[in-house]
Amino acid sequence: MFSGCALQSPSRYKVRGVDPLKFASFTQCNTPSISTMNSFYSSPYNASYKTKPCFHFQRGDCRHGDSCRYRHDSPEDTLPWKTASSAGNESSHGRDTPGSPKEIDSSDMEMFLQFKAFMNANQGKKVAPPTSSKGKFGTGVDKVASREQSQATFSPWSSVRSQPSSHIKASETASSESDDSDLDSNVDEDPIRSPVDERDSTEKYMTDVEDTEDASVYNPGFMEEGHDELGNIVLSDSSNSPSKGKQYKDVAPPPDIGAEAANAWLISLIAQGKAIGDFLDHLRPSVCSEILSGNVGKKNAAICEAVSHNHLSAIRQLIVRGANVNIMAECRSQDDEFRIPLLAFAIAGDHAPETTEVVKALLAGGARPDCIPEALYRDPGSPMPIDDGSRTPPSQWCNALWYSRLKARLNVSQRYFLLRASTTKAKTARQAAELQHLGLTNLTFAKFLLVGQDYVIDRLVKDFIVWRRSDANQPLVMMLAGPSGHGKTFLAEKVGSLLGLESISVDGSSLYHATDISGSFSGGGFRADKGGSPLNEFLYKESGKASVVVLDEFEKTGESARNALSSMFSTGQYVCRVHNSIVDLRSTVWILTTNVVDPIVTSFSEHFQDKFVNGQPTNSQMEELRKSIQDDTRRVFGPAMAGRITKFLPFIPFNEIERRVIASESFLAMKRMLVQSTAKKSDPRAPIYVQLEDELRILGDIAANHYDPHSGARSIDQEVREKLEVEVMQEYLECPDTPPMNGRGEKYLISMDKEDVLSVSRVTA
Repeated sequence: MFSGCALQSPSRYKVRGVDPLKFASFTQCNTPSISTMNSFYSSPYNASYKTKPCFHFQRGDCRHGDSCRYRHDSPEDTLPWKTASSAGNESSHGRDTPGSPKEIDSSDMEMFLQFKAFMNANQGKKVAPPTSSKGKFGTGVDKVASREQSQATFSPWSSVRSQPSSHIKASETASSESDDSDLDSNVDEDPIRSPVDERDSTEKYMTDVEDTEDASVYNPGFMEEGHDELGNIVLSDSSNSPSKGKQYKDVAPPPDIGAEAANAWLISLIAQGKAIGDFLDHLRPSVCSEILSGNVGKKNAAICEAVSHNHLSAIRQLIVRGANVNIMAECRSQDDEFRIPLLAFAIAGDHAPETTEVVKALLAGGARPDCIPEALYRDPGSPMPIDDGSRTPPSQWCNALWYSRLKARLNVSQRYFLLRASTTKAKTARQAAELQHLGLTNLTFAKFLLVGQDYVIDRLVKDFIVWRRSDANQPLVMMLAGPSGHGKTFLAEKVGSLLGLESISVDGSSLYHATDISGSFSGGGFRADKGGSPLNEFLYKESGKASVVVLDEFEKTGESARNALSSMFSTGQYVCRVHNSIVDLRSTVWILTTNVVDPIVTSFSEHFQDKFVNGQPTNSQMEELRKSIQDDTRRVFGPAMAGRITKFLPFIPFNEIERRVIASESFLAMKRMLVQSTAKKSDPRAPIYVQLEDELRILGDIAANHYDPHSGARSIDQEVREKLEVEVMQEYLECPDTPPMNGRGEKYLISMDKEDVLSVSRVTA
């Protein structure tokens, strides 16, 4: 049966209780072959092995009737081979046989039936068996389900720009209400439901596991113990090694699950490092809202557990659905229990060695920076002052011990983004409603992804609002102009993911002729068999839909390609010769980046630097620069192209504080790389942990002496890697001791002497 069949990665197709390879041609081991199993399953929907209840039958909408593969009655039937006489029967080679008393759940059965049908249809063919159509949705990948689900749930972007957004919103609301009522119609809403009953009802979704190490979980391995009177601070009722004992399975929850049971399940998935987006999408809206509010039972909220496990993907999934990030976290040390703001726990807790990305995510989600004493982040480029006891009401919780702990844990990058959050004007109710209605709320998160460029981010949001509200059936064409290495390409490529839209990035040097966009010509005619370019295929696929196209280094495009693009920008459509159809571009966002105006921007920065307010140019100064860039663009690209670019956003060089933050971000990236490079289970080496003895001085020296305004962040990042990373690795390699294997890791300290000479030493105690 299996002769000549190439099975790729057999472990991928192994499911709980059913291993297709073990039902193969192992007849010499007294194990039934596939042909035997085929006759055994001659009636694939036989009720004798329906081990799982049908959720659709409980809701009253099952359309399969007696042919349904799931059980429609209450008795718990068993598989035919699950008998007392066959329990424990194993093959001579130790392989599981159909006599093994292992329960097969619905997803396993579906996968096995698909495997059986596939092998029957492909006997003798050299093919690989299929995977389940549903499969597991918890893979540790940072995603928000599919784009369609993301748009329907979080973003009211219309698929066709000519369709009124109000109509789209109404249809989505009606659809969600219909689904919700359908779920609620057959669900017992007993207000005195016992939490124990909920746990009992989900017991079948739990499994016993031994100590394991999931590579998707950021496992610090070695954490510096607290050296103050507070001791080690961790979340109450939580563990940094949660993989032992009971865990919930990574499957869709039942439709009638309550908030407390769902919260426990969600926390289990977070502790395992799994993705949680699909799990949250399967919950009833009322249950999901209760979980996001953080008021479920006596346990910490799911957002607290995500912070405790440094699970950045889960934090973002919860925030985008409206999780409360300003709640108090229940924490404990060796001798005490207390409640502190979640943001403070993310900074000062002992759950992970580095949490800057988590702090930025919480601030982007609306965490109040004033719960941290302002003196700690008022001036990110200067040493933090001694505690003078002054507190605002939100920071009254912070006593002298906590102030000392925060002072020791805060880095330059965290202090900068705390200051940025505190100086950002709070959105009015009208602004918040408008952003939510237009699907632009996530665009404001860019302030916590990009260093500097305040004017660009504020103007970007306003330009999107104006375009979304306008009736003009033309695409939005923006040009991000400025020196290299100051965030143009980074921001352009983030716009699509922030808005939940499909995007493509194309290098300008690949667009020289018009045929590089729509395809190739040969012998005077179009060669449709050659196919179109990646850009053409993307535009055809996204025709009429909101999408983002990034044309990087636009000045490198050829004149023929620019003429074709100019027509597309003007008319909002073009003829796709490959597919012989008209492509609708009216909902497309075009973002062009260019360095051609570099001299204008650097000259402006040098001329007005003394007139900047707190290191930042005023809006009037930036408007003057924007007009200069627009005029220069007209000179370089011609009036026709410049007239079709609707928005110009100038990127300026970094000021002194921003340079230090860039150095801090580069150093933190280096730290994560040294830790995560050995995070895989297959790598026996222990991780390397690096600390700076005097962060402000070391990073300040790199930022001041090695920043090049023409290459931007790249010049600082290159110096961090050459000066710090190389020094650490040299000390690591020259150490005479045997490198630790599967240990707690090694810690290295970088210091600078009075002559500004760097040295690296290994910390042994």
